[in-house]
Amino acid sequence: KHDYPDWGEKNDEKNIGIIDHTLGIPLDTLLSLEEESVVSLDMSSFITESGKHSFALAPLNPNDHVTFHSYEAGEIRSQAYFELWPSLSFTPSLDSVNIVLTMPQNDSTIVLMGTPGDSILFQWRLTHEMDYNINSYLLQIGLPYASNGGRSIDTLYIETEVNNNSVNISKDEILDMLVEAKVLQGEFEWDVTGILSTGEMVSIMSNSFSTVIDDENYELTFPDEYRLYDNYPNPFNPVTTIAYDLKAWSIVNLQIFDIMGRKLMTLESSVKAPGHHYTMWNGKNSKGFQMASGVYFYRLTVENAITGKNAYTKVEKMMIIK
Repeated sequence: KHDYPDWGEKNDEKNIGIIDHTLGIPLDTLLSLEEESVVSLDMSSFITESGKHSFALAPLNPNDHVTFHSYEAGEIRSQAYFELWPSLSFTPSLDSVNIVLTMPQNDSTIVLMGTPGDSILFQWRLTHEMDYNINSYLLQIGLPYASNGGRSIDTLYIETEVNNNSVNISKDEILDMLVEAKVLQGEFEWDVTGILSTGEMVSIMSNSFSTVIDDENYELTFPDEYRLYDNYPNPFNPVTTIAYDLKAWSIVNLQIFDIMGRKLMTLESSVKAPGHHYTMWNGKNSKGFQMASGVYFYRLTVENAITGKNAYTKVEKMMIIK
């Protein structure tokens, strides 16, 4: 019994079971409920003043079923309003449904510079598993970085619109953002918006992930110039190491030539981070044939990763002996 004027337990239009209710914030999770068992919840921390309050139960397993009934429907069977039993049906309105970001998990770490063509799976779900008319989803990935000599913070963004609740983003796109921001590592933020015919559906909270570079032939240093080192050992048989420094993100090409100027092998051809790099040449050409004793040349060409303009070129010679 209660005297709240907006709802009641009588068989009329104000019955508590047929009034449209909107779901609010989940309060608790009840696990391993048993039939005919009594469950008590302390609502004192949530209900702190008089007014209209409601509650709902939703099973985690879609095969389970939860019902409510009013006093009349549940106790006085001879006068039960069976059309009102179960009498509470909480269908979430569109305004109460949000997006939950699931992958990558919040505060996770993504490894870059792996296998070419690698991608990152971004995935999300709705807070309530029902059929909503969502036209598309807009994924936005942001990279905050220091600008203006460290006196301010800017953010780079990439956006992708998809029809499903997941999409693969190439690691090259993430790497391009690091290059443009001129940083070695980044703390990225990502968010998803649902595009509706009547407005937008937003995520409960944005997620973040950081990146690290995985390259066994790379040392994180801070050179102030481009530099190509003498190979070591030299002369060599059968393997030698070639090292170089990059002072900024760069497109690197490292190639081997014979004494006639014919290209034998391309050792490096990719975007590289600032720092100290090194690679090895085993004295073979691109077809796998071992080169004869003699003089050979290696050329390092460095281009600006953003503009594509040449930033550095140098040629050194080396000798194979047998």
